[in-house]
Amino acid sequence: MDYTFNKKISDLNLLVLSYDKVIVAFSGGVDSAFLLWYCKNNTNSKVIAFTFINNFINKRDIEFAELFCKKINVEHFIYNSDEITDSEILKNPVNRCYFCKKEIFSTIKRLSKEKFGINTIFDGTNFDDEFDYRPGLKALDELGIISPLKIAKITKKEIRTFLDKNGFSDIANKPSNSCLATRVPYNIEITKEILLKIEKSENFLHDLGFKEFRVRYHNDIARLEISKDEYIILFDSLIRDKIVEKLKSFGFKYVTLDLLTFKSGSMNEVING
Repeated sequence: MDYTFNKKISDLNLLVLSYDKVIVAFSGGVDSAFLLWYCKNNTNSKVIAFTFINNFINKRDIEFAELFCKKINVEHFIYNSDEITDSEILKNPVNRCYFCKKEIFSTIKRLSKEKFGINTIFDGTNFDDEFDYRPGLKALDELGIISPLKIAKITKKEIRTFLDKNGFSDIANKPSNSCLATRVPYNIEITKEILLKIEKSENFLHDLGFKEFRVRYHNDIARLEISKDEYIILFDSLIRDKIVEKLKSFGFKYVTLDLLTFKSGSMNEVING
């Protein structure tokens, strides 16, 4: 770690130490895992992890969140909203993430005060996120949610490197993930059935050994984005046949492979031109 990163960690430390009680919104992702661990182990603050569950979240991420909280011995509160009912979210406009974050973090903020008497909410937004299309950041600002990693200008690469050097290589190498709704093109209405179809498909590919990929939903078509490093796996016709058979059993009529390979946030290209 160089001086610049050490300075960022110093800034992060000063920030988290300025609060005596915090709720960390914990999705089970790399960034929020790092933030939660740091707050738990480097401050004297009371720290509680808050995991919000809805249909947009892959249940395996929730399982990971539960195991991680037990591993680092932090109090973990799980709230299950059953399903998203906000019509603005389900319509899936280009700023869907704004409405979704607004609903989720309004709930987290309300319950944190009611159940724990805590008003300070941290989330795991990192510095890189400022340069991507993320309408949800506006909702966080409006609700007064604090993003310590963004404030300290800590990047995703720095987070992964830090975790790897501190005995969390499994988390450091955990592929980036996002909510299941990001697999659906904007303005296509989101349903519980669509999200379940995507979740089952991605879990199946993960079980086959794929790490960085997405199953993009296009009505009857499943468009697979596979990372460049893992593309060779699909040269095996038996693997391809298994994928086609399984995804068709989940309800897709056609299973296609994107020749451009995996790209995080590729659905946003319609926004970015």
